[in-house]
Amino acid sequence: MISFIRCKHVDYESSREESFMDIQLNVKDQKDVYESFDDYVRVEVLEGDNKYDAGDHGLQDAEKGIAFTKFPPVLHLQLKRFQFDPISENNIKINDRFEFPERLDLTKYIKVGPTDVPPVYFLHAVLVHSGDNHGGHYVVYINPEGDGKWCKFDDDVVVRCTKKEAIERNYGGSSDEFLQFRNCTNAYMLVYINEAKREEILQPVSEDDIPGYLSQRLTEERETEARRRKEKSEQSQYLNLRVVTEDDMVIHQGHELVDMEKIMARKPFRIRKESNLLQFQETLAEWFGYRPEDIRFWPYHSRQNGSARPTNLNLDQTTLQSHVVQDISSLSSGHFAGDEEDLIVFLEILPYRNPRSCRNLTAKAAQRRSDSEMTLFFRYYDPVRKVLEYKGYEMFSEKLQAKELIEACNVKAGFPSGTALLIFNDIKANNVEKLVAPDFPSGRLGQTYLDLCDGDLVVFQKAITLEEDALLPLSTVKDFFKDLTFRTDVEFVDKERPSDDSCTFSLTLNLKMNYSQVVNAVAARLRTDPKRIQLFKCQSALRDSPGAAITCSSDSTLKDLFTNFRTSMPKPKKLFYHHLDMDIDEMEARKEVKVVWQSNYREEGREFVLLVNRKGMIKDLLEQVKKQVDLSPDGSGQLRLVEIMNSKMQGTFPLMGPLENSLVNMSGNRTFRVEEIPTDQVKLGPDELLIPVAHFHKVRIASPLASGVRHLVFYLLEL
Repeated sequence: MISFIRCKHVDYESSREESFMDIQLNVKDQKDVYESFDDYVRVEVLEGDNKYDAGDHGLQDAEKGIAFTKFPPVLHLQLKRFQFDPISENNIKINDRFEFPERLDLTKYIKVGPTDVPPVYFLHAVLVHSGDNHGGHYVVYINPEGDGKWCKFDDDVVVRCTKKEAIERNYGGSSDEFLQFRNCTNAYMLVYINEAKREEILQPVSEDDIPGYLSQRLTEERETEARRRKEKSEQSQYLNLRVVTEDDMVIHQGHELVDMEKIMARKPFRIRKESNLLQFQETLAEWFGYRPEDIRFWPYHSRQNGSARPTNLNLDQTTLQSHVVQDISSLSSGHFAGDEEDLIVFLEILPYRNPRSCRNLTAKAAQRRSDSEMTLFFRYYDPVRKVLEYKGYEMFSEKLQAKELIEACNVKAGFPSGTALLIFNDIKANNVEKLVAPDFPSGRLGQTYLDLCDGDLVVFQKAITLEEDALLPLSTVKDFFKDLTFRTDVEFVDKERPSDDSCTFSLTLNLKMNYSQVVNAVAARLRTDPKRIQLFKCQSALRDSPGAAITCSSDSTLKDLFTNFRTSMPKPKKLFYHHLDMDIDEMEARKEVKVVWQSNYREEGREFVLLVNRKGMIKDLLEQVKKQVDLSPDGSGQLRLVEIMNSKMQGTFPLMGPLENSLVNMSGNRTFRVEEIPTDQVKLGPDELLIPVAHFHKVRIASPLASGVRHLVFYLLEL
């Protein structure tokens, strides 16, 4: 097409030939494609203040427009559904009705020279958007053969559709059925093909026409889809197997034997439901590098109290051969821990085959269990180091007395016989029951059977004195578990380098910690002075970026920092930190002030961000500016601070005025300018007054300035 400007009264024209990929047509206030094309080629008259500069001919009345010389074989028409609204200052979607024909004749729009191919087109594709400017869904309707048989492409679903559904229902505007509602589903791009080029453009596609890389990609996608369908069809025949080992128990520092969330997060093994248990045991042994006779598997079952523990099924060879994996639940009174497609087992490595997994177990733990025995797991709590140590498991008679349990615990911890202990039953989260204490009557220790059952977790510690109880923050097992409920992992990110993983780390902290405790933990991790660290919250639960700074005098707890977001989204466990060049209490005593240094009213000002003492004076701020700018050698050498609001001068500030009161509201339309006082304004006479003025030139507004008026309009009158 050719864009031109043609003078009306002199023989002068400027034109340029331009290529285009598509044509953007207005939708607003246009009925259909033809009206929009008329608007597109409409000539604009340049006259009055908008005359055209024709060089030697000077300013001339002119006509500006475009003329099409030809149209391409495939014509893309972009309908301008999305536009900027100057009233709301937002992008909006225009859902007005806009019709487009199935057959498009553009002959009348070719103004320059003849064309070999008539510009008559048929509609090949309609691209449709449903929603608003914030988002939505996209589909495309295609007429593949150009014969009026339409298909709808919606993501990976392709279906036949009617011509009405493809064309008329995408005009937009009000719905025919519900006139009170605006239709937000409408076309935003049209693809037309020249009727004379139909056979050439829509010719059959052979394998040779498809690029090699695309053929390979399609083949891989088909293979992936075939595998997915096969896996889906076989899914009902398999279980997800997750394996727990003693290594998981050793590292765990919470309720239960292991962190079940981490276990469930692992990639599972796949095991056939119809595999017999002997095959299952052989497969487990092969996966972990043991002989089948060196291992036993204990299925995890959910207990009535809500906890999940491994159960020793005590299976013999006959049972292993005669039952399959999906029979495991029926072999005991419990149910699988997990959903119907998950099986969780504890893999026991027999101690006489693999001593490294024994962990202080007695030989009895490797023996087959009788029906009158139960398996107990043991952990030792060290109140000085505030850690739990896994001490293995062992079988006991169901009629277990306290003195037997005390002796077993002393043996496992390597304590002398008779060492006084506190023993607890870790039933489940937030439920820890004391079993044995030194102040229990001696008769109770030797005569009463303990209320324990198979799979229980026994946690013990040395008995503590009153002095130790007062000195140790977490002196007992109950204190330790109570503290666990307030622990959380917090990620700390360098505010200046958020994408640098080397500057990001996590700390396990207590939600009851105050600011000082949190910043001390961060400083210890960074090996720096806590006073040189500043912390920032996230902007919100939705925006993962630095927000407001946390003042060092804050009395908020760590929990408060993650519970102030008014949203149902998960709360972010993240804080940002910043290295300071000064102590934080000194920095918080200062205020960041943005000022503009104006040395010449005809030029843009230079912006400064100053850190000033909140208790300081205006003169202190001006002194800082004076050190960073060059003053006129023949100037007054004195500065003043001027308040500008909406391009209007509001006044100046006295030198001895307090900063905190003067600069309390630094909004977007309020700025502060520093300027050198002209020599003739340093000392005003009794009949002189400064008034603000501004220089206007076309649309540009210069900076307002103060001008002295002498003996003209403003006088100081004495009444």
